[in-house]
Amino acid sequence: MINRRQFLSSVSLAALMLAGCGRNEPIHQPTPLQAITPKLRVSRLWSQSLGSMARRDVPGLRIVESENQLFAASGSGGVGCVSTSGDLVWQVKLDTVLVSGPSLSEVSELVYLGSAHGEVFCLSSKTGEQRWKVQMETEVLAVMAGSGRLFVRTADGRLSALDALDGSTLWVLDHDMPVLSVRGMAAPLPVANAMLVGWEDGVVETILQENGERAWESRIAFPRGRTDIERMVDTQAAILTDGSRVFASATNGKVVALELQSGSQIWSSDTSTWVDMALASNRLFVVAEDDTVRALATDSGRVLWKQDALNYRRLSKAIAWGEWVVVTDMEGVLHILDGNDGAIIGRVEGAISTGLADGLALTDRRLALLDVAGNLTFWQAGSVE
Repeated sequence: MINRRQFLSSVSLAALMLAGCGRNEPIHQPTPLQAITPKLRVSRLWSQSLGSMARRDVPGLRIVESENQLFAASGSGGVGCVSTSGDLVWQVKLDTVLVSGPSLSEVSELVYLGSAHGEVFCLSSKTGEQRWKVQMETEVLAVMAGSGRLFVRTADGRLSALDALDGSTLWVLDHDMPVLSVRGMAAPLPVANAMLVGWEDGVVETILQENGERAWESRIAFPRGRTDIERMVDTQAAILTDGSRVFASATNGKVVALELQSGSQIWSSDTSTWVDMALASNRLFVVAEDDTVRALATDSGRVLWKQDALNYRRLSKAIAWGEWVVVTDMEGVLHILDGNDGAIIGRVEGAISTGLADGLALTDRRLALLDVAGNLTFWQAGSVE
């Protein structure tokens, strides 16, 4: 997400100034957009405002879909449920700054969100009515519901399991934090009776949901360099799995594939990223730090194609959309790439405002986007006439 890059750039600049460092770092200019011959027409069907984000720093806000309804939130506290036809089902305003969620429990019909002030909110997914609220010690940067529990990651390096129905604490797992890390973190990914967690020190773990015990641990990146900034190896991007392999990445590190059962490394690729990757059709789509978009073979890590026409345009995370890959850039342009060869086959100017918070493909022709201005938009793809 854009906020992570802005954070990293500002921290880097501050550190260099404080250190009196005279090293000249290259300043890359965004690659100008070239004309394309569109093969795909993408049109907006509807838009709903959930309220301003209040801040550009929204590390964990997401779109969730269930039974033809979309759940989303804005940083200023707005939470809404919108049907896929664009009708507002309900909308509430929480008096706080939201930075993570929503996460949905379909069994208990509850939705969860986390705030910058350490609050965890539980709302009815049917009405938006607040069911409970608990206070954590620090900012809640990720929430994930699963197996009657709510898993909460906080800025102090803790993973807590709460009872999904009343918010009571079931267990807490502590993990040592590095001196410096990029703000924001990927939510835990449930897999059977466990979950996959990536930490700020480049470690990926499988943790049992029942008691928080570690099943296996794998280090996917090692701190290197003289400064704390150079040594950052945050596992920022969301961890993915295809059922037998785990795909993870680290800032200043690599993209790796691990065996799901053991954590043993299958392959690694010298591709560093801090935005979410996408998985589809035996391909892993990655936006690298230089904003090249790449497709890696899931069985070997081999680069199948690389698109560099969008270099240094501060791209969003990659979104797999049927046979395509979608990204947005710093100017709010939506780019659609062919997943088979990386060719840019569609473009929409002004698709989003001030940056992308999240995107979710609902079908191979319909896509939902949430921008940093708090606008939830719904898009449909069709052939060029």
